[in-house]
Amino acid sequence: MSTSITVTGFLQSQSRFAEADLSRVRRAHTNGPSPLIPPDCWPLAEQQYLRFLSLKRLYPTELLIPDGYALRVWQGHILDTRSYRADCERLFGRFIDHFPYLGLDKQAERNDKNEAVRCLQTLQARHFPDCADLQA
Repeated sequence: MSTSITVTGFLQSQSRFAEADLSRVRRAHTNGPSPLIPPDCWPLAEQQYLRFLSLKRLYPTELLIPDGYALRVWQGHILDTRSYRADCERLFGRFIDHFPYLGLDKQAERNDKNEAVRCLQTLQARHFPDCADLQA
C-alpha cells in the first residue's frame, strides 16, 4: 500500500467526487415498497461510496471492494452506464471495472474478495476516522 499521499492532494481529490450526480441512483434504490437502500440510510451509503471512489483514486493498484449499501450504490451507478463512464473518465481518466462474480467460484477468490473489503475498511479508518465504526 502506498503511503506517500499528501493531505493537500487528498483533500483536493475529495471535492471532485462530490460532483458525481447520483440522484437517479438514489431514486431507483430508495423508492418503492421494498427499497434496496432505506431512504434514511442513503446519506451514509452515498458518503461511503464517494469515499470508496476517493480511495480508489489514491490507491489505484489496490483491489478495493465496498460492502453493504455502498456496494449497492456502486452497482447502481454502474447500471447508469453513461453517467458512470463519464464520472470515471473525469475522476480517474479511465473506466473502473467491477467484477461482481469475484469469490463465487473458488476459495482463493473468496479470500481475495474478503481481503479487498478489509483493505478498503482499513483505508477508510485511516483516511476517514470520523466514521470508522459506521458501516451501512
